[in-house]
Amino acid sequence: MYKQIWKNQNIRYYLLGGGISKLGDVLSGMAFLFLAYDITGSKAHTTGIAIAETLPYLLFGLIGGVITDWVPKKKLLILLDLLRVPLILSIVYFYFIGSLSYYYLLFISFLIQSLGCFFNPAHRTVLPKITTEKERAGTNSLHDTVTRGITILSPFLSIWMLNSYGVIHFFYDRCLNLFIKCVLSFKSSFQRNHNNHRKIDSVYLYFNL
Repeated sequence: MYKQIWKNQNIRYYLLGGGISKLGDVLSGMAFLFLAYDITGSKAHTTGIAIAETLPYLLFGLIGGVITDWVPKKKLLILLDLLRVPLILSIVYFYFIGSLSYYYLLFISFLIQSLGCFFNPAHRTVLPKITTEKERAGTNSLHDTVTRGITILSPFLSIWMLNSYGVIHFFYDRCLNLFIKCVLSFKSSFQRNHNNHRKIDSVYLYFNL
């Protein structure tokens, strides 16, 4: 069954995109914590970043799901992903000119996670549109396996990156991660099946990352 599912190009790109997205999310979340400690040397301030990464989901989690039901999901997903790139690059810029402050880092961390509150609900609507009912359970299983595997491997990768390149390169990798997801999205398409089967819309598939 899994072999047959993997042969479906849209599902294959969805799984690859999901794995790449999860890797970027985990590494960038760690990068904010590492950089906060480098800047302040304070465990309390580092904890503040951790709070900023989780608080948006308490504030906007329910709102995000409601809003994504009202707007075109493809446009929303693309917009939210593209917005992350300049936010991440701004951290790199201020870091290299020596002007990166803890409070700016706190603000950007909060803002990026707030975007995730709208991105994640919209992304979850992709899977039913690229799978049949028969494929859905297997695809979900594969997706969970990929994302959980990435979560386990990410700390080991982060140690290697810290020792080899430094924490700021986590943000470069995150931007590359976002661009790869965009390439996958434009290489993919899915059919929107309506109950009356009178209309089939061909659109590009967009991944989460």
